[in-house]
Amino acid sequence: MQEVRWICVLLCLSAGCSSGRPFATTPNPPKATDQEMAFEKARASETDGQLARAEAAYRILSESEPKVARFHQRRGVVLTRMGHPKEGLGELEQARRLEPGNTNILNDLGYAYLQSGEPTEAAAIFKKTLEIDPQNKRANNNLALAVGYDGDLKESFRIFQSTMPEAEALSNLGYLATQNGKTDLAVKAYSRALTLEPDKKSAAEALTQLALMNQDIEMTRSIASDLDSANDGMTDAQKEFPVNPVAPAQPRAVSISQNVPGTDSVTLRNASNRSTRILVSDRDE
Repeated sequence: MQEVRWICVLLCLSAGCSSGRPFATTPNPPKATDQEMAFEKARASETDGQLARAEAAYRILSESEPKVARFHQRRGVVLTRMGHPKEGLGELEQARRLEPGNTNILNDLGYAYLQSGEPTEAAAIFKKTLEIDPQNKRANNNLALAVGYDGDLKESFRIFQSTMPEAEALSNLGYLATQNGKTDLAVKAYSRALTLEPDKKSAAEALTQLALMNQDIEMTRSIASDLDSANDGMTDAQKEFPVNPVAPAQPRAVSISQNVPGTDSVTLRNASNRSTRILVSDRDE
């Protein structure tokens, strides 16, 4: 009987029974696939601002796995940031076809349309996003931005007010009013924001830039007026070669910038390239 017992033990050990291995080790966790590692490297390049490298990596991934929506999505975002909106929109539209209910993809697609100067199309996409996720703050703020770019500042301000403090909404209204050439409204909006929050640096800097812009315009008008007066006293010979009139002052560039993943901001730039950034959306890819 004892020999039979030993034979059973030996058979159990040779067969790999769990009861014969009381100290069995836990298997090693699976390693990330090469594809996943490549995607993470591309994301790191994108975050570091190495857009050409990121785009090349996303292109390889999207071509090797054309049915993976996030590869097309990230390539579309990078192409848009690189100044290739048409190609970027193509990639983002492909991502939407693959995952039509993905709100992150919809937000990026709408933002790309906004960057391409198509606020009406952008607004439609942001509204679709909010139908899927009514609490999506990023889509709500981007919708307010798109509506404002389309000229409806009153509705834009109302939408901003629903997700952010009054002073922040007023600052965004001031930015959009500037974009629409309504500098008087912009000054009022920024001034009201400072009344509510005296320490709000973005509003104070924007007001300073608007004052400088208006000063430039007034100075140009004054110089042009002086030149007109001087030309009145010229001889006929002098009038054949008049002094070139001063070109009208141009407002300093007001641009929207899409930054590293995780942030969207509006940037107001003045002649010395100082900038004021105003939060307009809360990216959360």
